[in-house]
Amino acid sequence: MLVEDAVILEEGRLAEEERQRKLEEKKREEKRLLELRETEERFQKYDTQNAPEPVPEPEVKTETEPELIPELVTE
Repeated sequence: MLVEDAVILEEGRLAEEERQRKLEEKKREEKRLLELRETEERFQKYDTQNAPEPVPEPEVKTETEPELIPELVTE
């Protein structure tokens, strides 16, 4: 009976240690994710505040007909 009680106590202790380890691991993971989220928010804030003004794209003609030059037009 004493051996059985000792085994039960040891199993309970091991189970509690495992539960504590998993809880600490979960807390570390949550802290890491929070730090990542805060870093991303700071980056986005910095990126939008310090972004250069957009440069307008040059105009591209999409006409299919060639442009007529008045000096070269003959009737």
